[in-house]
Amino acid sequence: MCDPLTGLLNRRGLTKALEEICNASAPASLLLIDVDRFKSINDTLGHDAGDRALIELTGDMRAVVRTGDSVGRYGGDEFLIILPDLDTAAALTVAQRLLDQIDQSNTERSAPFEISIGVASKRDTPTSPDELLKAADEALYEAKKAGSGAARAFTAV
Repeated sequence: MCDPLTGLLNRRGLTKALEEICNASAPASLLLIDVDRFKSINDTLGHDAGDRALIELTGDMRAVVRTGDSVGRYGGDEFLIILPDLDTAAALTVAQRLLDQIDQSNTERSAPFEISIGVASKRDTPTSPDELLKAADEALYEAKKAGSGAARAFTAV
């Protein structure tokens, strides 16, 4: 249930948390996060620098989430933050706080990085995890098109 590098939930742990919020009759949101140009960090500075960036991102995410939010490494350089009881507007606020946190932390990093964030939300009716993840992925794609350090939301599912 735990990613050995970051100490966050792994994909199995995230899947369980995602199923819980998707089956609940309450609003919820998720942030799908991707490190921009992560391959160039590994190729230019080495895999140790890439691992350090992922660990530093872990600290930034932990600094902005609430108790009860689920944070995990979805795979490679992709992360999920599951936000129970938050609608799209509130989730975008969390996304912006994370972007600001990274900007602030980058001033002290030897290898600064940026992220893109896709936000997807569900209303107070159950939905499928696949549907919510697909919406977050589409929003992430739009954020990447907007440029590094962006967050975009997909219409609630």
